[in-house]
Amino acid sequence: MKRTQRLRLLRSVEALEGRDCPTLFGNAWLDPNLTLSFAADGTSVQGVPNTLDAATNAIPGAVRNREILRAFQSWVNVANVNIGVVADDGQAFGIAGVSSHDPRFGDVRVAAVPLAADDVALALPFDPTAGTRAGDLLFNSSQPFGMAQANAYDLYSIALHEAGHVFGLAGSTDPNSSLYSYADRVRTGLGGTDVADIRKLYGERRGDAYEGVGGHETTATAARLQPNGPGGTKTIRATADLTTTTDADVFTFKAEQLRGGAYLVRVQTSGLSLVVPRVEALDAKGNVLASQIGAGIGAGDVSLRLTNLKEGDTYTLRVTSTDATFAVGGYRLTLKPESDPGDDGANDAEVNGNDSAAASTSLDRLPALNGTRENFVVAGTLSSTADVDYYRLRPSGASGGSAGILSAGVVVTDGLGIDPVLEILDRNQVKQAVTVLVHDGGEYRVQLANADANRDYYVVVRHGIGSSRPTGNYTLGIDFGGPAVELPALAAGELTASGPANTSTLTVTEGQVLHIVLAVEATAVPSAVRVSLFDAGNRPLDSRPAAAGETTSFNVFLRPGTYQLLVGGGTTSGAAMPTLLYVVRGGALSDPIGPRAIDAATIGGNPQPPVPPPVVPAPVAVTPPRPATPTQPVVPTAPNILLLPPTD
Repeated sequence: MKRTQRLRLLRSVEALEGRDCPTLFGNAWLDPNLTLSFAADGTSVQGVPNTLDAATNAIPGAVRNREILRAFQSWVNVANVNIGVVADDGQAFGIAGVSSHDPRFGDVRVAAVPLAADDVALALPFDPTAGTRAGDLLFNSSQPFGMAQANAYDLYSIALHEAGHVFGLAGSTDPNSSLYSYADRVRTGLGGTDVADIRKLYGERRGDAYEGVGGHETTATAARLQPNGPGGTKTIRATADLTTTTDADVFTFKAEQLRGGAYLVRVQTSGLSLVVPRVEALDAKGNVLASQIGAGIGAGDVSLRLTNLKEGDTYTLRVTSTDATFAVGGYRLTLKPESDPGDDGANDAEVNGNDSAAASTSLDRLPALNGTRENFVVAGTLSSTADVDYYRLRPSGASGGSAGILSAGVVVTDGLGIDPVLEILDRNQVKQAVTVLVHDGGEYRVQLANADANRDYYVVVRHGIGSSRPTGNYTLGIDFGGPAVELPALAAGELTASGPANTSTLTVTEGQVLHIVLAVEATAVPSAVRVSLFDAGNRPLDSRPAAAGETTSFNVFLRPGTYQLLVGGGTTSGAAMPTLLYVVRGGALSDPIGPRAIDAATIGGNPQPPVPPPVVPAPVAVTPPRPATPTQPVVPTAPNILLLPPTD
C-alpha cells in the first residue's frame, strides 16, 4: 500500500476514485435538506461489518465527527442545501426503504469498510434508482487517516471531496478543486470551480422569507411575527435561515397576540442543520429576559420560558450562532402559550382536498429549489383508501418546445404502511407513458421523456396495491431538466401455461450494487409475475412480485460470480394462465470502480496526469432467457412458482 510521505511533497498519490466510474452525476437531491448519521461499528455494509471507530482510532470520535461535518458544512455555506445530524438505528446498509428522509437513519450514512487497495473513500450521489444507498459515504478501513499529519490521509480533505459527490458533483481535473481525483494535498476549503458547480445544481444560498429588502438583523429591521396556529390557537411558527457566517435573525412580537401566563420559545436545528444556536428574548427596552445556547452540533435545540409579559409591549427574539464554523443553516422557531399542547408545525405543509383535476393543487407558484432546474417538493396525505391527490404544474421553456425530462418521485414519510404510486396526465387528463424506475419500500419514481414546455401536466398520487393501511403521509418531489436514467434490458420474454418460467444467467465481473426492475404487461385475467435472483448455490438472494400492468424493483449487492435470474408467472385466482409479457431491466448503481495509484513524475507537489484505465469486461453479462426446469412440479399460481430455484 502506498502512503503519503509528506503533506505536500508526495512520493506517491492515491486516486480518490477511478475515472471509469459508472456514476451518473448531475442529479440534485429533490429535497436539498439532507440528514447524516454515523453508523455504529458492526453495522453491516454489504455483508461486511462497519469499523469506522477502529479505522479512525488515531482521531478522537467527537473530533472525527466534527471534521466530517465540517467538510459538509463547507458546501452548505455556499449553496441552497442543508445537512442535519440524526441517529442511526443500525439497519444494514442498502436495506429496502426510501432514498431520503428514512426515519431509521440519515440520507447520508457514514461508515468504514475494506475497499480496493487504492481506494481512499467512496460516496454515492443521489440516484433515482439507489434507494437507501443514495448518499452513503464509505472510508477505506485499510487506509490511514489523520489530521494534517504525515503518512495519513487528511480526514477533512477526503470528506470534503466525498461530500461534493454526495451532493451530486462529478470529479474534477483541476488540481485546485476539492473534487480533484487525487489526494495530493491537505485542503482548507473549496477551490477551483467548486462553488460555481454546486450552485448550478442548487443555486446560491438564499435568505429566508423574513429577510425583506434589507434583512432583519437589527431591532430596527426586525421581522414582525404573526400567529399562524390552527384552530384558533395563537401559536407562532417560523421557518428561517442563518444565511451567512455573520447573520443574525431578529424577530418581534406583541404579548397580546398570545394567550396564557407563560410562553415557550423553541428553536430547532436538530435534523435540519449543524447550527448551534443562541436564542435571546429582550423586552421593549432591550433588556435580556432570558437566553440559551445549544448543547452542540446535532443537538442544538434550545427552549426558553417567558413569564410576566405585558400586553401592549413589544418583545424581541434574536437568533445567532455560537460556533463560527457551523454558523450557516436552517432552523424552525416556535413561540406558543405554555398551555397550548399543539405541535411544532412540522406537518403544516400537508395538502388535502385536491382529489380531482378541477381541485388540483397548483405548484406553479412554488419557488424552484434548485439553481438552474425547476424542482418542487410538497408534503401530502392519503387520507382514505379511495383518496387520490392531484397536483398541477407547467414546465417553462420556449413555446412549443420541450422541457426535457420530467422526473417525479413519491416517498412515504411515516413508516411503510402505505404504498403510494404515481401517474402523469396531460392537460386533457390522458395518462402518459412513463418509465418506472423504482417501486420498492414505500418509494415510487418515474420519468417522462420530452415533456412539453408551457403545457399543464397533472401528477397524481394514489394508493398502490401494496398499501396495508388507508392513511399515511408522503413527500412528492418533481424535477424538470435532470438527466435521463437509462436501464438496459436484462431479460424479456413471455410466460405461458406450458412454459410458466424462464431463467437467465448473470455473470458479474466486479462487485457492485445492481438495480433490477420488473415490468409486466396488463392482462384481462388477474395475473402476476415474480422475479427471483439466486446465487451459484441456488440460494435465493431476493424475490419480488408484480401484478400484471404493474412494476416492481429492488437493489442487491453482488460479488463477482455467476447468478441465476428466474422469472415466473401465474394467475392470482387459479384461472387458466394467459400469456404474460414481461421485461426485466437493470443497471449498476453508482458504486465507483476502484481507483489506481500512480507515481509522481517529480517531487514537485503535482502528480503526473492519470494513466488511462485498462479495458475491463462488461460489469454484467446476461444470457438470453430460456425455459426454466424447476426441481419440483410447477403449479402456475403467482405466489408459489416463482420461488423455485433454477436447475442448470
